[in-house]
Amino acid sequence: MNATSRRDEASAALATPSLVGSRIWLAYQRLGGRQLLGVDVRSEADFIRVIERGMSVAALAELARQEGLAPEEIDRLIIPRRTLSHRKARHQPLNRIESERAIRVALIAALAEETFASKAKAQLWLRRPTAALDGRRPLDLLDCEPGARTVEQLLYRIAHGIAA
Repeated sequence: MNATSRRDEASAALATPSLVGSRIWLAYQRLGGRQLLGVDVRSEADFIRVIERGMSVAALAELARQEGLAPEEIDRLIIPRRTLSHRKARHQPLNRIESERAIRVALIAALAEETFASKAKAQLWLRRPTAALDGRRPLDLLDCEPGARTVEQLLYRIAHGIAA
């Protein structure tokens, strides 16, 4: 059994049955769970503790790995490359703003997976230009809170069968 499998099993043991598979749980797992975040997360409010403490660079790396985020996407959506390089070299966590941005990306990616019932379909949808967003890619709107809310609302409309 590899380290990821052990971590997933340990995290699953802490989760309530209603949480497993939820958007919060999926986002939590994308960020490395308790092992990389240092806290249990059972609600969006629990992510506040992560933001206050500052997310580890390792949690961001896990998000990038799981979501297939290219360095230029991380640079644009979460933290500039040079700043990330300094954080790694100094063994510093992300600051509050960077941590919040990473959590925002993880939550929207998790909502997309929940909506499309497939991680692969969600990743494809996030990267494909969408008419409902004036031909923009949903992922490109996640660099600010209003953009993320727009993508979130579109995902809820899709989930409820409302014309998107």
